[in-house]
Amino acid sequence: MATYVLIHGSFHGGWCWEKVAALLEGAGHKVLTPDLPGMGTDQTDFAADCLNQWADAVADMVRAQDEPVILAGHSLAGAVIAQAAERATEGVARLVFIAALLMRDGDAAMGKRALAGLEAGEHPFMQPCGGGMTRAKPEGLNELIYSDASDADRDAALARICPQPLNVMTTPLKLSEERFGAVPRGYIETTQDKVLPIDFQRTMQGNWPCERVITLDTGHTPLASAPGQLVEALIAMA
Repeated sequence: MATYVLIHGSFHGGWCWEKVAALLEGAGHKVLTPDLPGMGTDQTDFAADCLNQWADAVADMVRAQDEPVILAGHSLAGAVIAQAAERATEGVARLVFIAALLMRDGDAAMGKRALAGLEAGEHPFMQPCGGGMTRAKPEGLNELIYSDASDADRDAALARICPQPLNVMTTPLKLSEERFGAVPRGYIETTQDKVLPIDFQRTMQGNWPCERVITLDTGHTPLASAPGQLVEALIAMA
């Protein structure tokens, strides 16, 4: 049996893994679904460098386990788990990117063009909310992030999402071949994704080739819309 550490994406908390965690635990695995610092119900103050604050928290959790873990991240959390694996390489048996950012050394989640669109109010699912923070647009969450989820799942997510610092998406990653590059990687791609289109997901897979790629015919958030299929993929990755 494996230990899974599952990291949530933008605006979410560990709550988004509830369906997946229950199924993995039912199959006998150990599952950890932390709130990143300042997210979900965590009351930690956001650091000036939030990406590395989050990566440090994940790396500390990985190091605290009795065995190397399967470290999986959804969406923006691809950047977080990559940076955490750079720090805690020996504690990660495999990285799994779930419809997630898989970026090169020196890349940031949001480039200048996307940042300009956000500041102009033109981003499809985010909007600034003052103080260097950004939040999800309700219509973007419904139509893009949870495009194939049930109304109940959309309503539950809308009630629990929270703002996050913009700087987490503008901070460049620092990744090396010797550390991050040495960790086995897998990618779970989502063909109906309206946030990270499938062609873009496949382009990112070329940044750091993955040993295994599993394709789900879902939207961006199979955590909600297809948890059983996602769990089968996660178990196969282990």
